[in-house]
Amino acid sequence: MRIEILFHAHGKRIFRINKKTSDELFEVFRLIGKGLQPREIAEKLCLSTKTVETHRMNIRKKFGMANASEVIQYAIEWSQMTYRATE
Repeated sequence: MRIEILFHAHGKRIFRINKKTSDELFEVFRLIGKGLQPREIAEKLCLSTKTVETHRMNIRKKFGMANASEVIQYAIEWSQMTYRATE
């Protein structure tokens, strides 16, 4: 699916988005990082808001994040790091 991406935030966590991460889950994570709300993500990807919320919950569990705020924080940091890497 995707080249393995390593993300290191606040010196405490490295997680991978790799072949086991679905394209849809990855896309939800990417759009969270761009600051989109669940409803906006659902519209953009032609999904239900409930599906987007389920993906957010799965991201949180998969990467051991404490809550939705942490998902947003890491998604934004990953998005910023990815943007800088492509400059």
